[in-house]
Amino acid sequence: MSQASFAAAAARMSDSSCAIATQGLDIGYGRKQVGRDITLQLAEGEILCLLGPNGSGKSTLLKTLLGLLPAQGGQLHVLGRPLAEWPRRGLARRLGYVPQAHSGEFPFTVEEIVLMGRTSHMPRYAVPGAEDRRIARESLDTLGIGALAQEPFTHISGGERQLALIARALAQQPAILVMDEPTASLDFGNQLRVLEKIRRLKHEGLAILLCTHQPEHAARLADRVALFRDGTLHATGAPDALLTVPRLAWLYGLEEDELRAWTATKYPC
Repeated sequence: MSQASFAAAAARMSDSSCAIATQGLDIGYGRKQVGRDITLQLAEGEILCLLGPNGSGKSTLLKTLLGLLPAQGGQLHVLGRPLAEWPRRGLARRLGYVPQAHSGEFPFTVEEIVLMGRTSHMPRYAVPGAEDRRIARESLDTLGIGALAQEPFTHISGGERQLALIARALAQQPAILVMDEPTASLDFGNQLRVLEKIRRLKHEGLAILLCTHQPEHAARLADRVALFRDGTLHATGAPDALLTVPRLAWLYGLEEDELRAWTATKYPC
């Protein structure tokens, strides 16, 4: 890298308006390297969709960005600050995580699930106060599920559970949301409802990194998409430029004719 390129990269990494920035990031578990030389940026108020086949290293990348796995090399900044310099509670206040929906095992109410997002704002061993409850209710109302506050989390629908998990992340009052396949296992209607809520969150200024297996979701939501395969970030750009038949066929190991036939008949009139 030239001196000018290095200086430009350093400036991007330290820019606090850049929600997440990596430069030459290497990821993996222990001594096993899963991905290498990953450079990406997520801006404030942007949705970046990460696309790639199973086993490509997407989950490892997300865990590294969240600080759940240590980076094996390279640089990783959150809001202009090296990830390693963030205290855990401070990071939890700025970086929210939304996993795939699950049914849960204990009959917490929806409000109790969302209040768990306030943990990083509360003293150790404290119970939620009036302000925590206000923020939890506000998060539920933002997603249109305030009426479910006292319902058991185990009794609501899959789409409602996913919205409750997003509300839990919002209760953290983060600047960034990292979402791991937020519409997985949802029916078609609930997928569209969740996607629309995500779009509205972006307009409120949140930076959103969304991992999905659905290129059509990326086309519907993303400002930019990132194509990830074999532990390598191969391309990042506008959906119109990257969500093409040749690129998607390569990404998922399909024949172009097979993909063209499928996309032509997927939603017949």
